[in-house]
Amino acid sequence: EASMFSLKTKYAVYGAAIAIALLLGCAAIIVLIRDPAVIGLARGSLSWLLASAAAVMVIGSAWLAFFHGRRLVDTLRQLNDSATRMTQGDYTQPLPTLRRDELGDLQRTVDQMRLNLRQTTITKNYLDSGLNSMHDAVFVTAADGTIRITNTAARRLTGLDEEHLVGRTVATLLHAPEQSPGDKLQKAQESGESVMRTQTGQPIPVSFSASEIETADPDFAGRIYVARDITDR
Repeated sequence: EASMFSLKTKYAVYGAAIAIALLLGCAAIIVLIRDPAVIGLARGSLSWLLASAAAVMVIGSAWLAFFHGRRLVDTLRQLNDSATRMTQGDYTQPLPTLRRDELGDLQRTVDQMRLNLRQTTITKNYLDSGLNSMHDAVFVTAADGTIRITNTAARRLTGLDEEHLVGRTVATLLHAPEQSPGDKLQKAQESGESVMRTQTGQPIPVSFSASEIETADPDFAGRIYVARDITDR
């Protein structure tokens, strides 16, 4: 939704209104100075009237500046609070979008970002739940082969927590000391089987497969490795 009243237009109107009020006030002061009797005043009362009028104008201008300044501060505080909640992973609280100017556009943009992040988080949680429900060990790697994501079965199979799995390569989990890391992976994929060594050094025979992640974004390129314990086969 486009802005109906831009901040530039608002403050131009406010400035014009104040300028007109000042011009009218100055004109009235000039008339009164020349002939106070126009409004039935004696010259002795003129100073008091002008001082009162000046005080009213100063107080009115200060109140107008305070009112609009407070509205701006409140809007910026709402934006800051919403951004802070999002950095903490809270996407549940909507951002009020009552303004119809550029700040209102910014509020609507931030709230739409909140909705998009919330949907992305829900999707990620759904995928994580699906991965962790699998009985097979899953290792998602980057293009350089380093592990990015694992599931519960992978951590149970290797005896390593996610902190110690993420960042290392799948090849380092395969037990074949006489082979290079590249050869270990290639042979495991060709034969469909390999041996994994757990954190305690226990060898576990596994079925082994890999799939390429098809994506146009190089940041998401990589492979998915799946291993299944076949000790009881």
